[in-house]
Amino acid sequence: MIINRLNIKGGQSVEIGKFTILIGPNNVGKSQTLKDIHSKLTTNDGISCTLVSSLEFDKTPSFEYFLDGLTINQHPSSVGVEQISGITSKLNTNETINFQRDYLEQQYKEKGINALFGNMTKFRVSYLDAESRLAVAKTAQSANLHKFAPQNLLQALYGADHSVEQQLRTTFNEIFNKDLKLDYSGLTELVFRVSDEFKDVPEDPKVAMKYFENCSILDQQGDGYRSFVGVVLSLLLSSNRIVLLDEPEAFLHPAQARQLGHWMSNFIATIPGQVIISTHNSNFIAGILSANHPVDIYRLNRVDDQTTYNQIPPKSIELLAKSPILSSQRVLESLFHKGVVVCEADSDRIFYSTIASSNITTQETLFIHAHNKQTIHIVLGLLKCANIPCCCIVDIDILNSKDDLNKLLISLKSPLINANQLKTLECLAEEVKAGSDAKAIEAIINNIEEFLTQLKNNEHNFSGARGAINRIKKEATKWATLKSSGLAVLKGTLKDDVEHLIEELGILGIFPVPVGELEGWIDLGEVKKNKWIVPALEHLAIHGAPDEVRQFVAKVLSYLS
Repeated sequence: MIINRLNIKGGQSVEIGKFTILIGPNNVGKSQTLKDIHSKLTTNDGISCTLVSSLEFDKTPSFEYFLDGLTINQHPSSVGVEQISGITSKLNTNETINFQRDYLEQQYKEKGINALFGNMTKFRVSYLDAESRLAVAKTAQSANLHKFAPQNLLQALYGADHSVEQQLRTTFNEIFNKDLKLDYSGLTELVFRVSDEFKDVPEDPKVAMKYFENCSILDQQGDGYRSFVGVVLSLLLSSNRIVLLDEPEAFLHPAQARQLGHWMSNFIATIPGQVIISTHNSNFIAGILSANHPVDIYRLNRVDDQTTYNQIPPKSIELLAKSPILSSQRVLESLFHKGVVVCEADSDRIFYSTIASSNITTQETLFIHAHNKQTIHIVLGLLKCANIPCCCIVDIDILNSKDDLNKLLISLKSPLINANQLKTLECLAEEVKAGSDAKAIEAIINNIEEFLTQLKNNEHNFSGARGAINRIKKEATKWATLKSSGLAVLKGTLKDDVEHLIEELGILGIFPVPVGELEGWIDLGEVKKNKWIVPALEHLAIHGAPDEVRQFVAKVLSYLS
């Protein structure tokens, strides 16, 4: 039994497969989606949920499928009534349900799986949230499995094939470099023990009691150990269920989260069940993708009270993660932000993100840089392919090139420059061409000095140095005056037309800097361009951001919201 479609309130249908991951910023509905699926399967048909209106399944299995693995007995006092017992969806208790086989089987033939909602389907789903994943591996009562069905996961593990515990131990050792063993020597209790290595463990409980008495109990370990064991054990013992996991990587270090993701992807590929995960961890996602198994990834976005599910091709996330332009940045974090602002250089990124972060309501916007203006369109394209809302901040000399503007617009999937806008660009170019030679020469000197500093700091290989020289050559124009002073140097109708063009570009996600370039926001006197950012940040810390730049950043953030 696999869910193949979630019908969402508002009309959207979301097709999901055997392995599905829900990602996105906070408070968009990732965890709520899992809760809704769980509610549908564990309560009577017709219950209203927050996001999910109904579930559709890939096929209708035989009625006997829902009884498989459960304990079935005749009701002790009611003729024609049977009882089924099994571990519930939270995996920490056992439940017994009464049913009339003929009636329920007829309902199943007429209505399908919905007829079993709140009845047998509650034994075909496992749901682990923040609380339950820490509880399922805790010390639990033992039971006589000759007479009773397992009532918790530790009892189920005790009754399972030896290979299940061995797989749990192997996985635990690979990630934590520790060993794990189920201790049943207490007879009335089952408990996990943790040690560097468990070797030659006695099978006789009486002898094993002495063996285990000085070994640590899992209950006394940190949340990382306990959560990990709960998640892995739940998967190992729920191979024929729909498994819902809310942030299974919680409490793990980045490398451990990546390893867990890799293991889970490999394991899920081998089982008949279905796994749906909500996550907020880029390392966990990277681990899943590294295993190269099929996975459906949906980014959730919320506008007002409506949540939408946007499918992301795994290949686009892989390209984003492996982009050489973004290799020095935590770009996969963009999957969990409401939007991304792409800047030209790292100093731009630091400056604008500092201003944005002063407002706590904008903490979920990520600022990254593309190293230079010419590669911004590549980064925007990667983000768009991953269905991540994005925009860019560029120096005003972007208006010097229709081609560069159109590359940005194509990446943003926006209309190209129209005739009126092109006319404004041409008029602006004529005005710039008639400008001062001295300003242009000064800009060339500054660019060359900055390039020499980069060479001294080993920031370029040979190929990169050649590229930087070509950029300096390309930028050796009279645009220096406009870039250093911004729109203030323009007059009359042309200024109005350029301001209008900048407004239109902002609507499409391109935000030219109205003061020309980054350094135009704060006058720090005679400070070299490549030394500007540190005193600028000190100025922000002492005096705060000028109103003009705060309003500019607010406009950028507003576009993403």
